[in-house]
Amino acid sequence: MLSFNPTKHWRLLSRLQQLLAVQINSLMKGLLPALSSIFTLFLLLTVSNPLFAVEKPASQAPTKTLVKGAHQGRLLTDNNFTIELAIYERDIPPEFRAWVTEKGQSVNLNEGNIEHHPDPS
Repeated sequence: MLSFNPTKHWRLLSRLQQLLAVQINSLMKGLLPALSSIFTLFLLLTVSNPLFAVEKPASQAPTKTLVKGAHQGRLLTDNNFTIELAIYERDIPPEFRAWVTEKGQSVNLNEGNIEHHPDPS
């Protein structure tokens, strides 16, 4: 069995520590200017490049506000047809809830057909 006694090998450990410190110091002296230059170049490119700093003019800002329904859900309307969607999570795991009206009257969802058409964009 090989044993290591730090007090017995103190000089060897001290010399090893000095050698490592010299090597790390010389490595950092060589790498620090290069890393500093790369970081500075990165900052200049990201700050000055308009691709990274796109601002919408005030004329293109969204003017539409979300309308909430009676159940505090998002209200979606199409002529006389209205759907209110809400995420309900009081004392239960989150679930979608929907309220459908046509011309102000509740629609019986068992009589109709609901289809989902994802937005192509």
